Amino acid sequence: MEIRKADEEDIEDLVRLKEKLFKLHVSIDKYYTPNKNFKQMYRDHLKTVIASDQHIVFVARLDEKIAGFIEGSIYKRSEFMKENIIGSVYEIFVDDEYRKLGIGKQLTEKLLKWFKQKKIKTVEVVSDVRNPDVFNLWKGVGFKEYLKTLKIKI
Repeated sequence: MEIRKADEEDIEDLVRLKEKLFKLHVSIDKYYTPNKNFKQMYRDHLKTVIASDQHIVFVARLDEKIAGFIEGSIYKRSEFMKENIIGSVYEIFVDDEYRKLGIGKQLTEKLLKWFKQKKIKTVEVVSDVRNPDVFNLWKGVGFKEYLKTLKIKI
């Protein structure tokens, strides 16, 4: 297996995986229903991310296919905080046929290494607790719970 930085040639495969990720999320909660033109929006987003030095997408390639991806970014939080530049894991997805092979863990470790190279000391991830596989992945690589996000439909 090869894990490498995504490039523009990967965009259509990433759009295909993103569509599967949306289906998974929608099966958890309709709140995750994507915008009708999300595919083009995601293509545009990926082009921006691929060209950025503050954002990254890594892909895992196995059997001549992109088996999964992880996206992260560096962002500035409140100026009032001493540590105000942190990393954020935006999302991760491994295609069904490649799950339980350690790909998610390897993608996460690659992203954390990238953050370390960028001198980032803290990385956050927001995860839906109703998706136990990914929630357990985050905990398994060392993430600790420290916030709870609540929502209400009004």
